[in-house]
Amino acid sequence: MDMSMMKRLAVLSGLEFSKEELERAAVEMGDIIGLMDSVRECDVPCGERRGEAAALESLRADEVCEPMPQERITANAVIRDGAFVVPKVVE
Repeated sequence: MDMSMMKRLAVLSGLEFSKEELERAAVEMGDIIGLMDSVRECDVPCGERRGEAAALESLRADEVCEPMPQERITANAVIRDGAFVVPKVVE
């Protein structure tokens, strides 16, 4: 991955990197993309069930149950003027 793309991704994700960290992250991202490309080249027979379809077989059955009380859900929430207060993540 080239440095211009890595800088753009850092800006879009709100991350700050030193020059050395940015260079190392670009190399690591290139390695990850290379690994993904090699996995994509693997030949998997269509007759076998793999991945999420196989995982769905082991899920428990859906059951109707009582909803959780609102007081319990909001017990740790900070509420001001009738609204939830959350940390600011966008400048």
